[in-house]
Formats: sequence, structure tokens, C-alpha cells
Amino acid sequence: METTDDNRTLTEADGQRVRHASMDLEQEEAALEKQQEIEGEITQDRLVFPDGGLHAWLVVLGEACAFFVSFGLSNAWGVIETYYLQTLLPNRPESDISWIGSFQIFGMFLGAGLSGPLFDRFGARWIMIVNSILFVFSIMMASLATEYYQFFLTQGVLQGISGGMIFTCSVTATNHWFNKKPGLALGIVTAGSSLGGVIWPIALNNMLNNTSSNALGFRWSLRVIGFMCLALLIPACILVKGRLPRRNRVVFRDLDAVKNPQFVIFAIGIFLTFLGLFIPFFYVTIASIQAGMDATLTFYLLAILNAVSIFGRVIPGLLADRLGRFNMMFAACLSTGILVLLWLTSTEAWEIVLFSCAFGFASGTVVTLNGACVAQLCPYGDRIGLYVSMVMYIGSLGALLGPPIGGWIVGAQHGAYWGAKLFSGLLIVADSLFVGISRLLQERRLLAVK
Repeated sequence: METTDDNRTLTEADGQRVRHASMDLEQEEAALEKQQEIEGEITQDRLVFPDGGLHAWLVVLGEACAFFVSFGLSNAWGVIETYYLQTLLPNRPESDISWIGSFQIFGMFLGAGLSGPLFDRFGARWIMIVNSILFVFSIMMASLATEYYQFFLTQGVLQGISGGMIFTCSVTATNHWFNKKPGLALGIVTAGSSLGGVIWPIALNNMLNNTSSNALGFRWSLRVIGFMCLALLIPACILVKGRLPRRNRVVFRDLDAVKNPQFVIFAIGIFLTFLGLFIPFFYVTIASIQAGMDATLTFYLLAILNAVSIFGRVIPGLLADRLGRFNMMFAACLSTGILVLLWLTSTEAWEIVLFSCAFGFASGTVVTLNGACVAQLCPYGDRIGLYVSMVMYIGSLGALLGPPIGGWIVGAQHGAYWGAKLFSGLLIVADSLFVGISRLLQERRLLAVK
């Protein structure tokens, strides 16, 4: 009997020792993991960036090709939307057609939200390859579409999400190679989308609206665009790559960012920007036709707008490295909003062309400096993709809602566009206030470089 009690006592004592040992082991593992995380974060702060060199600039070249295809083709949506309204889907209301384009933009930023954390964990190569295939596939499937829902699924959903994952890899990879002058590098990268915004509208206009016997027609026009995209995405897949250490796991949110008031305020500003920014891109062509402008010239407005935005992406990006990213972002948002409000009074052809030029320059700066500002707010190199993705998630909601709201306002005003213009301009001006507050929270001196 005593032996049994002694055995039971011994067993209980052994069990307690095992539990204590297990708890000690768990605490040691947690402490080690925390220490490794801290050491990793310190290492990220001490990383040396190339900030130039052949390899870094080849990455920029690949990223520019990716932007030429993904965002560049989205910049030409106004031409496609006008063709749908006038020729292919004339019985559909304007807001319905806008939903395709707005969901494409939304899908791009939604895809961006997925791509950033995946980039931090796995790098760029397979994300680029898989989504390049899906992007070209979406265009080829759109060439076979006949019903509204088919255009929505191919051009709105699939093209949008795959394009978003492509361009976010490009934005994130840039910040892996450039630290002292990311504004210039990102300016060159995003200038690819502006160049695409010049080439694609002209190409689409000449193919879709060609009435000669040699006209390609709608289906083969899209197929030609698809093959051109494939030719540009191949070098992009080869050249775009990251270089900073990868994260040990995929993370889609960061509570440190949510607790940072500078980040939260800036993200709210981006939501307001995207809510209003894409309305001019969608409606400048059709609104100019309604204003009595020559139809042939109106189809070149997007090309003019995007051509000037090349300078708006590169020059302010270079200045941002000298004068401060947030300083330039504030100036760009404020001037863009004011220009859209001045669009209200533009009725003559030369006034509309002048607006397109000025808006292209200013809006190009807004688009370019988003990623650079987010990178400045991110304290750790291995979380840049995650921080960019979180902002893109928030901005995507604005991109989704803005153009359809603009279309609804136009419909409510029986085809008048002044309400949509006012809505767009006021939102972008409001964004400049949020950008300014975020900047002042970082540095209260007004003339400081920040």
C-alpha cells in the first residue's frame, strides 16, 4: 500500500516537473522568437541599399514594362468605355459601363493587397509569372465576350486583380533597391504607365474606330493588345526581383501600422484621393464630346493627359528626394484638386486640352509618390510590401466607388457632368489636408524636408 502511494506521489511529481519544463521551454522559445524579431528589425534598419548600378536600373526597366501593361492599359479605359457606350453596349446605362472600369481599378488595388505580403514572403518571380499569364488570358477572353457579365468578369475582375499583383511587385521591389532616391526610381517606373496611357488609347482608337475595309474589328483589336502585353511582360518577369530578407510567414495586417496615427491619417487621405481621382480619367473623353469638342480630338485627350503625366511622375519624383516626399505629395494633391475644380469652367477645346495637360502632370505626381510615402512610414524593410498593401486595400474601396458614383451623378443630372467634376475636385482637395496632417505629425517645422 505504501509502495503504491509512493509510486503515485512519484508520478505526480514527475508530471509536475514535465509541465514546468514544458512551460519553461515555451517561454524560452517565445523569448527567442521575440529576440530574433527584434534583431531582424534592427538588421533591416542597417541594410545597405544599392541606390543605383546596372542591376538596380535593370529592375527599374522591368518594372516600367510591368506598369506600361497593367496600369497603362487601365489608363486607356476611357476609350474602351466610350466605344461600349456608343457601339458595343449602347443600351446599357453609363453607370453600368463604369462599374467594369471601376471594378478593374478596385481589383488592381485588391490584387495589390494580396501581392504585397506574398512578395515579402516569397519574392517576385512566381507572382509575376502567374499573374502575367492571367492578365493576358483575361484580355483574350474579353475578345470572345458578348454579354455584359462576361466583360465584367474578364476586364473588371480577372484583369484587375492580376494587374494589381503585377504592379505591386514593381512598387515593392523598387523600395528594395533604392533608399536615398526612391522618388526618382518610382517616377521612372510609374512613367511606364503614363507611356502606356499614351500608346494604348491611340492604338485602341485607331483599331476600334477604323471604318476602312482593313479594320481589325473589336475582337482582333483586343487580341493584338493581348499579344503586345505578353511581349512586354516576359522581360518584366525576368528583371523584377527583390533583394531584402524575406519574412518567415505571410502576414496580411500589421497592428503597429494601425496604431500609427501618421499611417492611418495618410491611408484615409488615399481613400479620398482614389474616390475622386479616376473620375476625370473615365469621363474626360465623353464629357468633352458632350461639350461640343471634335470627336476625333477627344479620343486623343487621354493620350495627351498621360503623355504629360510622364513628366509629372519623373520630375516631382526627383524633387521629392530633395524637398521631401510628403511635401511634394501635399502640393500635388492640392493642385490636382484645384485643377479638377477649374475643369468646371472649361468649355472651349483649348481649355479642355490645357486641363488635360495640367491634370496629367499633377495627378502623375499623386500616383507616383504614394508608394514612396508609405515606404517612409514603414520602419522595417521586410514589411514594406505589407504596408503598401494595407494602403492599397483602403484605396481600392475609393477606386471602386468613385467612378460609379460619378456616373450616378451624371445620370441624376440628365447627362450634365458638372456635379461629377465638383465631387471629384472637392475629394482630392480634402485628401491634401490629410496628407498635410500626416506630414506635420512627423515634423512640425513647415519648411523641413519630410
